[in-house]
Amino acid sequence: MAISVPTAFASLSTPLLGIVDIAVVGQFGNATMIGGLAIGTTIFGFVFASFNFLRTGTSGLVAQAFGQDDIGEQQAVFWRAIVIALVLGILLIAASQIIKGAGLLFMQPSLDVAEAMSTYLSIRLLSSPMALVPLHRGFDGFDGL
Repeated sequence: MAISVPTAFASLSTPLLGIVDIAVVGQFGNATMIGGLAIGTTIFGFVFASFNFLRTGTSGLVAQAFGQDDIGEQQAVFWRAIVIALVLGILLIAASQIIKGAGLLFMQPSLDVAEAMSTYLSIRLLSSPMALVPLHRGFDGFDGL
């Protein structure tokens, strides 16, 4: 439970960020910006859901190492997950034009909405390396994560 509950809450963070973004931008009253955010949030959620294996797979491996009281393996899983997340995040940044192009192809928004979507995705994809990092409790010396 010490590992699974924080992981469950962490899985909620991506859609909650989209909701908060829409609530903040909604204060401007610009439907074009809200439309761009809605499409961008959908695309971003789809892309990030593709990487849920990193969080869930790491949770299982950490739980096994934690159950065996193997601190070295806990730390090894942690650092492997960090490296994988950083590499995947950098690849997502590199592929941002492809991701935006696919979003435009599938969603087919108007030009104004497409511009807002593109801006939103550009900013959110820059956070990919750190957003993909699976942080868990249970690592000896990493309890604050």
